[in-house]
Amino acid sequence: MNYSLILSIALYICGCFYMVFGACVIAINAKSKVNRVFLLLTSSLAVWSFSYSISTSVPTAEMSAFVRSFSAFGWGIFSSLLLHFALLLPKIDNRLSKRFIYVVLYLPALINIILFGPFGLLRDRHYLMVQTIFGWVNSTPRYTASIWLNAYYIIFSLATLIVLIRWWRSIESHTPKKRQATQFLVSIMLVFLIEVVIDAIPDMLDKKFFPKMPVLFLIIPTIMLYRIEKIRADQ
Repeated sequence: MNYSLILSIALYICGCFYMVFGACVIAINAKSKVNRVFLLLTSSLAVWSFSYSISTSVPTAEMSAFVRSFSAFGWGIFSSLLLHFALLLPKIDNRLSKRFIYVVLYLPALINIILFGPFGLLRDRHYLMVQTIFGWVNSTPRYTASIWLNAYYIIFSLATLIVLIRWWRSIESHTPKKRQATQFLVSIMLVFLIEVVIDAIPDMLDKKFFPKMPVLFLIIPTIMLYRIEKIRADQ
């Protein structure tokens, strides 16, 4: 069985779904700031998925590494966009300086792109592709930059959870929005747990058992979030 082809197709399909979700939400209300950030969020997921899809099945390791580096425009900014989106739900961003928000949220994302993007300072060191039954898999060992990436994910993920929990608590009980928000919050917590299991733990143990594909599992909270946005628009 050609696992690399199956994985590549699955990633490509996920990328298409992310694009459709973003287009549908922005079509509901293009002027909504929440919808615009959601479009950027799904766009980052689409870039992440398409980059992984192509890099998994290209002929050479060099080509795979170059294509994989474009995924930095996905995973490198996703956590920043997710936290920005979470801040918009309870309208916390209105209470803070816009300049302060953008610097805190997107300066780390910019650093990620500068370090790990297509022409990044650490591109050659960060993408060491090895051929497996799943196609090309990144086998980069732990090094100093890994501490930065882990800190970025952990800090932004915890901040997002705190903001979402506060938003969830503020919603009136026994309403459709409360149920959808609960489902979304649970799915986000589940995805963060999955990311720890399939990403952080193998890194800590220096094991490369399987390809790290959290972008596949992020389709779950994206669907939940899309449903919440439709309910909010209909109210």
